[in-house]
Amino acid sequence: MFNPKFLEVLKIEVEKAGQKIEWGTKILNFRDKGYSNKTGGFHPVEVMTDQGKIQYVTDFCYFGPDDELVKDLDFAFNCGVFQQLGRGESLEYPIEEVRDLFAMLQENFIAYYAMGMYYHIEVETI
Repeated sequence: MFNPKFLEVLKIEVEKAGQKIEWGTKILNFRDKGYSNKTGGFHPVEVMTDQGKIQYVTDFCYFGPDDELVKDLDFAFNCGVFQQLGRGESLEYPIEEVRDLFAMLQENFIAYYAMGMYYHIEVETI
């Protein structure tokens, strides 16, 4: 299910932070500094790994009357569940049903990363 190029991006960024992806729990944040509710841009993406295994991948967007940054697509591999924001409520599906959507998210993420769209990348060990 995981694109090898996606996994390589995660490994590269963890190593840039002077760490190993296999060690401990990591939260990686990929941000487009210019993304806003008024101008658009590339959605922020957060990935959590534990001992090198992906626990979740979350794509965020602005939503609602207050243009609040919220989870748009949330692939929780540790729970086997996918959630998507829809009409102000969270819709939930078994993760197996959204393989194609996750493949598309990975392809887009890889392309945006290669284009340098994520200007702020942060790796946190917890």
